[in-house]
Amino acid sequence: MDCSEKGIVGGYDDGTFRPANTVAKNCFRAMLARAFYLDQISEYDTDWYNNKRGMLSPTNMVLSPTGP
Repeated sequence: MDCSEKGIVGGYDDGTFRPANTVAKNCFRAMLARAFYLDQISEYDTDWYNNKRGMLSPTNMVLSPTGP
């Protein structure tokens, strides 16, 4: 519940959480980025990045080993 309130996890579109389901690698990366780098994510959460590089690009940019 704490992670949901902080925006780290969001559950499914129907508003449910399914903790027994497998978490995809890209979703896990997004959770990590939101937990540790939320301020930096907002820098890359723009239409340009989302349209050119996909909706997960803000989290991928922050977690890139070479940096943004």
